[in-house]
Amino acid sequence: MARIVSGVTAEKLSATGDAAIGMKFPVKPFNPDLNYTTAKQIDTNLRNLILTIKGERPMQPDFGSDVYFLLFEQLDESTISGFAIEAIREATSRWMPFIDIVLVDIQLRKSEHICDIIINYRVPDLNIENTLNLAVRI
Repeated sequence: MARIVSGVTAEKLSATGDAAIGMKFPVKPFNPDLNYTTAKQIDTNLRNLILTIKGERPMQPDFGSDVYFLLFEQLDESTISGFAIEAIREATSRWMPFIDIVLVDIQLRKSEHICDIIINYRVPDLNIENTLNLAVRI
C-alpha cells in the first residue's frame, strides 16, 4: 500500500534520480527494470494505460482505453484514427489528468498488421514534454 513520506516530493525524486520510483513494463521476474525519474515513470504509466483493455483489471474495470476495440472494427483509416484519438484523450483525462495530450498520430501498416500510435504529451507542472511511440499488432 502506498504511504506518504514527509519531505519527499516529486521534484526531489526527479532531480536526484537516486531512488527508484517505479517499474518499467513488461516486468522481468528476476531482473526488473526500474524508473529513476518522474518523466520515465509517467511514460511507463501512460503506456500501461493506453495498452490496457477496459475490463482487463478485475478491481478497476474502467481502467484502460478502448484502443484495442477500435483496431478490429471494419472502418477506414481516418475513422479509426479519429476514434483512437478520442479513446486516448478520454482515458488520460480520467486516469492521468495532469497530462496534456498535444498530438496523437495513428498510422496503419496494413501489410505488416501493425498500428503505430505516436502520442506527444506534456506535464506542465513538472515541465516535461515527451513522445510515446506504441506499435500495436492488429
